[in-house]
This record gives sequence, C-alpha cells and structure tokens, in this order.
Amino acid sequence: MIAPPPAFAGGGDNRSSVAESGDDGDGTRGDRPPRGSPEALAASSTAVEFSHSRIILTMLNLGGLEMLATASMDCMISLWDLQTGKHKRSLEGHSKGVCCLSYSPEYRFLVSGGFDFDVIVWNPYVEHLILRLPGHTNSICGVEIVADSPQLVTADVDGVIRVWDGDSVLLRRMTGGHDADITALCFSHNLSLIATGGSNGTVVIWDFEFGRLLGKCDKIISAITNLAFVDPYPALLSSDGSGTFHLW
Repeated sequence: MIAPPPAFAGGGDNRSSVAESGDDGDGTRGDRPPRGSPEALAASSTAVEFSHSRIILTMLNLGGLEMLATASMDCMISLWDLQTGKHKRSLEGHSKGVCCLSYSPEYRFLVSGGFDFDVIVWNPYVEHLILRLPGHTNSICGVEIVADSPQLVTADVDGVIRVWDGDSVLLRRMTGGHDADITALCFSHNLSLIATGGSNGTVVIWDFEFGRLLGKCDKIISAITNLAFVDPYPALLSSDGSGTFHLW
C-alpha cells in the first residue's frame, strides 16, 4: 500500500520547550539531528491508520485549513491533518482514478478531475460532493480555480478547455489549439491568461476573458509534463519528458 504523507515536524505532539529547542537541558543538542534535515524528518514521521490502496497521483495543500489532499487511482481523495498526519476523511464520487486537484481558499471549495471524465466540486468539511460538472468526453488533465473568483478552468486530453462559473454554468469552450493530447494546464490571474501543454511538446497561450488563442510554441520535442506562471514577472515555466525546463 502507498503510505500517506508523514506528519510535519512541530505539530501537535505536546513536546516541551526543551524538546522543541533540541536542547538536552544542559545547553547541548545531544545526538538529535538538526530540524529540517532528512534525519530529523525521518525520525518525526508518524504512522497512520489509513492509506490509499493504489498509487497516489497528486497532492495539494489546502491553504488555511491545515489539511493536505491526496488523490489516487483508487478513485478516492483523502484529507489529512497537517499537524498530526492523521486521516480526517475520504471524498468518494469518482468512478476511476483522480489525477488533478485545485483549491480556493477564498471560497473554501475543492475541485477534482479524473479519468472518468468528471470534474467534481467538493466542500472539504463534509464527505459529500457539491456538484458534478458535465460535458467533458475524455480524461481530465487539469483543473485550475481562478483566484479571487468562484470561476474555474478545466481541460481534457482531447484538447477541450472549459471555463465555468460558480453555479456550474459553462461560460466559454476553447478548442483547436492542440494537435495532440493536452498534458498540462495553468492559469495566470495577473495576466488573465491560460497556458496549456501537449504530449507533442506544444505550448499554447489563451486569452482567458474571450477564449481566443493568442499564440503557440512547438519547438519542444518532448511531452510537456508541467506548466506554471510565475507572477508578477511575468514568466511561464514549462517542464518536459526529456528532463528539461524552460523559462518563457
């Protein structure tokens, strides 16, 4: 079984101030490894009573909730307490593996996408889904929540990108930018741009407000594995299957 993430050092174990400082009481650190070192992290890991039954595909820190979400091929999303490492709850609603997650700290909802073509919106405080967004006809490869907004962007491997509002109304649908499967998605709030990457190495830039294709680069010869906007520079980072990353 795949072990869930270990508890982080410094959380909820009622250690004394002497133990917190690493001091043995006589002004020395004894044999304790420095905090943050691999040895210290290994020593502080906590065994938990639950784990996923299949490979974990992605994980996400739920900012402000002190929780970590993990998504797995076992069709489940699991939520973990970051302080103790304990399993809090599981979110069940996907019929196939869950491969992407996004979270809105402003609106406190979690979005997941899976190999069952479904995009699901969750309240992380309860075990029941809020709504299911219809329309995609292939595996979801990316979900992004628009900052300071309940809107979200979803993409599937067929090359279809959808923009939704908070009431599951489809606002825009974008296609035609890729000749191969989409493998990565990211959004820039500052620039109001969407970037998508493909299995053939193509990176495409879209206008978020109007859904227009603004440009593409097809000079990379390996599949795009990840994309990230670096605000407010602006810059776009991409990584690919050859082990190379590019700054655009």
